[in-house]
Amino acid sequence: MFTPLIAALPRRTSPATATVLGAALSVIGLAALTLSAALTLESGDVWTLVCAVAFAIHIVVLARLAPRHDVLGFTAVQLIVVAVAGLVLSGILEDAPFPPQSVWPTLLATGLVVTGGAFLIQVWAQTVVGPSRTAIVLALEPLFAVVTAALILRERLGVRGWIGAAFIIVGTYVVLVFARPEDADIRTAEAISEAH
Repeated sequence: MFTPLIAALPRRTSPATATVLGAALSVIGLAALTLSAALTLESGDVWTLVCAVAFAIHIVVLARLAPRHDVLGFTAVQLIVVAVAGLVLSGILEDAPFPPQSVWPTLLATGLVVTGGAFLIQVWAQTVVGPSRTAIVLALEPLFAVVTAALILRERLGVRGWIGAAFIIVGTYVVLVFARPEDADIRTAEAISEAH
């Protein structure tokens, strides 16, 4: 929900109605899938909101910078910065021990193939689509998690879960079909600024 709002700030415009509607529907669906029945807000929920704002900022900045740089190099710089910062912070805050050799193959596979591959695809995709569309597509992640849990772990959704899944799908559809992509706005603004 934060991405279309943050994306509108540099343009000094309001987000498209379809974008806001789609984001709101996705947030309602996410809440239905993940919140407890009591709808309580725990400290972990607050950190999740902080993370969502940071991730929204990352998506918006990425939409502006990714088209200007080589996708592979840009992804590599992001991953190296995060890896070094994460290693330093975990050493300072958690006194994290160096992992044993037995888990190195797993670390390399998840770090390079899974994380690296996901970020590479995201950087490439954001050279094509705008930040709000990216955020709405990424909102499908909990839906995929639920489907995976149902298929592999045989977990079943209740009524509220199915309603949440439907809201996320409808929200995604609304944005992808009815909202104008922000990348067109970004490119228009860049063309105007280069002309001046």
